[in-house]
Amino acid sequence: MAAPARTRQAPNRPLPATGPRPAPAGATRPLPASFATALAALRAYAAAHGDCYPPRDTLMPDGRNLATWVSNVRYAYHRGTLAAERATALAAVPGWVWRSKRPRRRLDTGLSRWSVGYPALVAWIRARGTIPPVGALDADGYRVGRFARNCRQHRDRLRPEQRDALLALPGWRWDISAARRKDRTDRLDALRTFVTTHHHLPQLDAADPAERVLAGWARRSHAGIAGELAAIRRAAVPDTWLRRYRLAAAGDTGKSTVEWMSRQRAALRAGTMPEPHRALFGRIRGRQEQRWYQRVEQLRGLLAAGRHPDESAQGWLTRQHRRAANGTLTAEQAAELAALADQVAAFRAAHPRRRTAVDCQGPGCTARIQPPARGRAPRYCGPACATAARGRPAATSPAARSAAALIRLVPALQRVAAGQLSGLPALTRRVQRATDSLAGTHPGPPPAARRRVRRRWRTRSAGPSSPQRTVGPATDPVR
Repeated sequence: MAAPARTRQAPNRPLPATGPRPAPAGATRPLPASFATALAALRAYAAAHGDCYPPRDTLMPDGRNLATWVSNVRYAYHRGTLAAERATALAAVPGWVWRSKRPRRRLDTGLSRWSVGYPALVAWIRARGTIPPVGALDADGYRVGRFARNCRQHRDRLRPEQRDALLALPGWRWDISAARRKDRTDRLDALRTFVTTHHHLPQLDAADPAERVLAGWARRSHAGIAGELAAIRRAAVPDTWLRRYRLAAAGDTGKSTVEWMSRQRAALRAGTMPEPHRALFGRIRGRQEQRWYQRVEQLRGLLAAGRHPDESAQGWLTRQHRRAANGTLTAEQAAELAALADQVAAFRAAHPRRRTAVDCQGPGCTARIQPPARGRAPRYCGPACATAARGRPAATSPAARSAAALIRLVPALQRVAAGQLSGLPALTRRVQRATDSLAGTHPGPPPAARRRVRRRWRTRSAGPSSPQRTVGPATDPVR
């Protein structure tokens, strides 16, 4: 015979009476030894403490836990499975009560507080337009998310008017599995878009809150999206490379980071760096790149101040153009260099270096000459005016003129010794020219004549007819 179907009890029906299990008529069973031992330990605890709620670490003489035993006999009494003689023996203990210290609450779906939960749910949906998640709290601290979940799980306990009120809410649905699947698809699309844009997976410690939320969802849902996540991860940079990249982007100057930057630059120039790495590496600037861009900004500030680039800046621009031709500059640096070259050319066209002629500083001279360079002594139209202006006799011999030229260069050499290196290449050439002129007081024949004489001497000395013939005094280059 089939067992009768188990019917579910109505929520408002009173619970059945609980108590000890009645003993058969005319039968009295003795208490077991284990129960008698526990009962004696309970009586001793009640006599010592005045209550029957022993702590959890209270033990009986045989090693059992007294608190667990007391909890079990109370539970058996409320279920109606405790024997009558045991219930009588327990009731005789001084201070014994059948309720527990923290009575267990029945499963409450929260639907009994409909007058509180439904207005909170309506206010949440009107303010945010979505069903609250399970852990959502409203402004008053009410668990509106748990109330919405209980309404979905226990909708058969709702009255018809309550169900109609929930269905009238915008976006309400009893089964949210379809919504969860749609949310999963949307999150995966957002994850793919993020990796395509940033070339790496979202990080939990990122500054962007949306990136942190997406990273947390990917970590929590890893078991369900393992296949899709593996495909997305293959399109992103590895985590180890990303950690190095973030250190370099933060300005770390450690030895390992500097060496890593050097290796990445070499791979970028060789064309062996993968595309996601190349896109990310182009966004950071190491110490070399920072100095390069600082020099570019200095040159632009020089042009903005209305000054022409000096020799040092011209040399740097020439070297950078050579590097761009050799391919050792990045695409961004090449573009910056081209823009800077256009700015320099436009500045030179708008501000040509044309100095108006001035009068010679010599006494009684009316000649017009070009003005001197910035920071140099006034110029004269010739040595005679210069000597007359200084009150010295004119130097007539080449040695005297060379010595006078070196003396005139003394102030410039003093400025170089003080650290002012402006115009150093031109000054070096002038010193070398004056020194050579001073050393060559009796110059010999021109270099071309010297080459001809030497060639003739080698030809005559190497001839087979006169092996010991020497060059005479008239053709000797030494004399």
